[in-house]
Amino acid sequence: MQILIAEDDSDTATMYRRFLEGRRNHHVIIANGARDCLTFYHEKLQNITSEISASLQSRAFDVIILDYKMADMNGLEVAKEILAINPHQRIIFASAYVKQTLLDSVKQLNQPVESLQKPFGEEQLIYAVEKKE
Repeated sequence: MQILIAEDDSDTATMYRRFLEGRRNHHVIIANGARDCLTFYHEKLQNITSEISASLQSRAFDVIILDYKMADMNGLEVAKEILAINPHQRIIFASAYVKQTLLDSVKQLNQPVESLQKPFGEEQLIYAVEKKE
């Protein structure tokens, strides 16, 4: 799978990469924050645009994992921008704020998104990423 992770804590991002790339052989790109995530997303989308012109339901990445609280912009703003471009992009929010803030906030997206409550373990992350629902 092609996975983009937006996480501004480098230790957490490294752990996600180790779980998903090292143990599951997925291709992982780490974005150090929200703006890097958007840059990577736009670059990947440009690279595949000619290949997907016949199908608007394609995704630039199989899944994007977004931290909700990042220093430069929150994950909700990133998700809004990505889903405005491609409403079929699969997004998982990984956040310690799921119960308090995130669930109410994602209703604004009017798109299905998934969430993981931090802290979570390797098996929870792998299951969330690899599930086919």
